[in-house]
Amino acid sequence: MKCPICNSSKYTYEKWSEDLGTVEQHGYCDTCGYIIEQAYSPVYVGFAITRQKGRKVNGEWYGKNTRKRKRMRRKYHIRHTSNDWWLTMI
Repeated sequence: MKCPICNSSKYTYEKWSEDLGTVEQHGYCDTCGYIIEQAYSPVYVGFAITRQKGRKVNGEWYGKNTRKRKRMRRKYHIRHTSNDWWLTMI
């Protein structure tokens, strides 16, 4: 599946449905930071904040992505709103 914002193939998306329709969906794009979350609640969409430092997870190092995300925001005209900042806690 491709990211709906930047059309990247690094987009992961999972969706679960019941008789009511879609009840859960989780998506994340590593390229532009687009996130969609729903778990038996309204759908929340937004953009993850850029990492200021690198981090180590299970022995694997993940470096900064500040420059990459700035470039993607310029290229696709992504603007953060106050509704997006709930994603900073993720």
